[in-house]
Amino acid sequence: MRRSQGLQVNPPRISLLWKIWLSTSVALTAMFALLGYLVRESVQDAATRSPREEAQSGAIAYQALWEKRTEVLETLARVLSGMPAGTDSEQSK
Repeated sequence: MRRSQGLQVNPPRISLLWKIWLSTSVALTAMFALLGYLVRESVQDAATRSPREEAQSGAIAYQALWEKRTEVLETLARVLSGMPAGTDSEQSK
């Protein structure tokens, strides 16, 4: 087989300095893209985790408050049930 006798187009030659610059630019761009992705994921994770933890701790504190109030009311009910009725004590005076 013969090559065509027409004009051969040689790709332009790129100097070594341009090759170094291009490879460095690609590497730095990839590194910054990866770093940006990791930072965004970290910030997003922290932003969604913080309100969830706050809501959970608030719910736990609210539950503890109502349990304590229940204990106080139960104690108060026991004390009041052991006391004589107010009308009986007024009649004995």
